[in-house]
Amino acid sequence: MLFVLPHASLLKTCHHQKKKCVGYLPKYVKFSLPWTEKFGIVKNCARMSDTDRQVSDSYGKLGRDRAPSDIIATQLSVLDQARSFKSACIVGATGFVGQYLVLLLARAGVELTIVTRDVAKAKAIFAKYERRGQSLQYCELSSSHRSHNEILKTCFSKKDAIVNLAGAPIAGRRWTETYKEQLISSRVRVTQKIVEVIKTMDKEERPKVLVNASAVGYYGVSDSKEFDETSPPGDDFLAVLCRRWESAAQQLDQSFGTRVVILRFGIVIGSGGGVLGSMTPIFQMFLGGPVGTGRQWISWIQVMDLVSLIIHSITNENMFGVYNACSPAPVTMSDFCNTLGKIIGRPSWIPVPAVVIRTILGEGSIVVLDGQRVYPSRTLAAGFHFQYPDIRSALEASVRIH
Repeated sequence: MLFVLPHASLLKTCHHQKKKCVGYLPKYVKFSLPWTEKFGIVKNCARMSDTDRQVSDSYGKLGRDRAPSDIIATQLSVLDQARSFKSACIVGATGFVGQYLVLLLARAGVELTIVTRDVAKAKAIFAKYERRGQSLQYCELSSSHRSHNEILKTCFSKKDAIVNLAGAPIAGRRWTETYKEQLISSRVRVTQKIVEVIKTMDKEERPKVLVNASAVGYYGVSDSKEFDETSPPGDDFLAVLCRRWESAAQQLDQSFGTRVVILRFGIVIGSGGGVLGSMTPIFQMFLGGPVGTGRQWISWIQVMDLVSLIIHSITNENMFGVYNACSPAPVTMSDFCNTLGKIIGRPSWIPVPAVVIRTILGEGSIVVLDGQRVYPSRTLAAGFHFQYPDIRSALEASVRIH
């Protein structure tokens, strides 16, 4: 489940710099509603504290501008864990989670290959590492031609890990039949291609582990049921998509010598994007509130916990199969919005009616109006420790506003 909040189309500019701000709300931010430019009305919100600016500046950059200030001393153990392997290929590295993963692995000195459909875009995003003397390799994921498979085989050869995060955005779009096909192609077919290439490699050349993304949408939706990794799948479009996605990865069974770990992502919370990228500005303008009934469940994970879990999946050789990548403390939409409002210092008082979401998104409204209560039973049993186990700590680490 992800959020789409249609209160406003938000444009965000920073008075003290030309680039878009990522990682925190800058000193002065201008937010514009669709009708405000016509009347010259804007809202100035959120002064960032000097401490946040110093922390953010001291930890480099992420994406186009600032780095998340989450990467602090508490994450040193994750860096140490990442240093226990030498090389990785990241498929889907230019997305929200992928950029955080690349940032941390690059800091750990891991040799990285970025597999992407748009090499120019990836190079623009990650150019900062080249300037720091950290060499990244790039591999284009574009064609099904045999010669291209040979290129991928070279990229995958003897890698410690392949991390597949590829997938077109599920939320915020109306699911036309054409877009449904794109959702399938960007997940199922990309995964099939990765598995096909690995299968054709000599055993001693194959990567040690494939960590493949999935989603808690696998379980379908329910306000009353509880789910863990042993629960059966749902039957809506997202559930079927996740089943096909996971099935594609599971074709690489243990006989091929590559361990397969599937992580079912919950809602990802972090600074610089994800759900908070759309919600925080709206709350800053006193327009925040729950979507639909507010009773739907949100199974979530803080982005640094997710990155840590990916690394844990790579380094823990006893991990295989499916794990829920979500906090052990799911919350309702109302509780999520109330907590966010308290942290920002704004009320959660303007709900978005379900009929509005359904009108805008059609079938895709299920992502916003329905949810699932998911627990990470196998993840905890595998010895993973959540740095941010409750929603308040996760939001406080992600929203740097005072």
